[in-house]
Amino acid sequence: MDYGTGWGDPSKYGVSDGWEFVGPDRSHKQHFILRCKVCGSESSYIKYQLGKTHGCSDCWYVEQIMRKPHLWARLAPMIGAFAFKADRTELEELERMYALKDPRPCLS
Repeated sequence: MDYGTGWGDPSKYGVSDGWEFVGPDRSHKQHFILRCKVCGSESSYIKYQLGKTHGCSDCWYVEQIMRKPHLWARLAPMIGAFAFKADRTELEELERMYALKDPRPCLS
């Protein structure tokens, strides 16, 4: 698909795994908009320049968390619980996962 002189054709370059092509960014030539397949929301859209690769770190959610160090301490137990450790048994993995606090607010 050709969007005109200077835009280029994104199908010639392909899109990295985990991302899907949404459409052209009309403000910059040779820039297109991709969406994270995992998140799938509008907030996960990124601008993609033809020929440039994108990874998970380009996702809006990951970027926002990495910019806010005060969130890292709150996420560490969850990341540790879901990160597989070869020396832990399956039972220990489940115990770790169920030991996480419920993130939902109490509505008593």
